[in-house]
Amino acid sequence: ASVFDESGEPVGTDSGDEGNRLPFAAKHMGSLWNTYEFQNEFLRGLKIGGGIQATGERQSSTENIAQLPTFVIGNLMASYQFNIRLMRVTAQLNVHNVSDEKYFENGSSFSALYGAPRTFMGMLRIEH
Repeated sequence: ASVFDESGEPVGTDSGDEGNRLPFAAKHMGSLWNTYEFQNEFLRGLKIGGGIQATGERQSSTENIAQLPTFVIGNLMASYQFNIRLMRVTAQLNVHNVSDEKYFENGSSFSALYGAPRTFMGMLRIEH
């Protein structure tokens, strides 16, 4: 059983936001990523990859009074795998937001937060 207030509205709802888009939920977004691992003897163990991430316009609040603009960023990676005795070693470098695009990750009705600038991240994995 639902509970209604004096005006007939369900208690706990705000009809002022009805029909508005949810904050940060882009109508259109997508990403594409691909890698290639070299097979010839000279480059065996080397893998490269790249991708893009695209996010359409988003509302910055439930009131839908400010929109965050569309953005597209690119990402790259390279890794090399080799053996040392009985251990498999992988060294990898990832680059996020290669072109150092300025974009808004999220925000509110009165402010917006920039997304991460070009970022390099290295990794070393040793498996026994």
